[in-house]
Amino acid sequence: MNISKSTLSHWLRDIPLQAEHETRLKERLRANRASFAARAWSTNRQRYSQAREAAYKAGADVASRLPDDVSVDELALAMLYLGEGSKSGNRVQLASTDAGILRYFVQALVHVYMVDVSRLSFRLNLVEAARQGGTVLTLVE
Repeated sequence: MNISKSTLSHWLRDIPLQAEHETRLKERLRANRASFAARAWSTNRQRYSQAREAAYKAGADVASRLPDDVSVDELALAMLYLGEGSKSGNRVQLASTDAGILRYFVQALVHVYMVDVSRLSFRLNLVEAARQGGTVLTLVE
């Protein structure tokens, strides 16, 4: 007989398995999943890396064609605020692990809204990798 496994599975789905057969089947499924995950890891990591690189290049291309206008900075600040920011009282906050984004945020606040640098305060929460790498962040020059 030339019957596919899926057809047989459908036909036999209501027949209960013995406990030992069910245990053996579950162990095989678990082993197959682990094996598949190990094989798929490098492929998925490579795809993710390529997709990130393509998105970064596309974003850089778009950014290079934007006009040098205050409204562009206002829009960028609004997007950063919506994505990573919060406010309470008379205070605006932004959380990011990207030094470039933090630097841009501060410089744009000063440029667009004429915020006096002396009114700014910063709270840094450094991750261990930043401490080990000796990361130095200059937000205001």
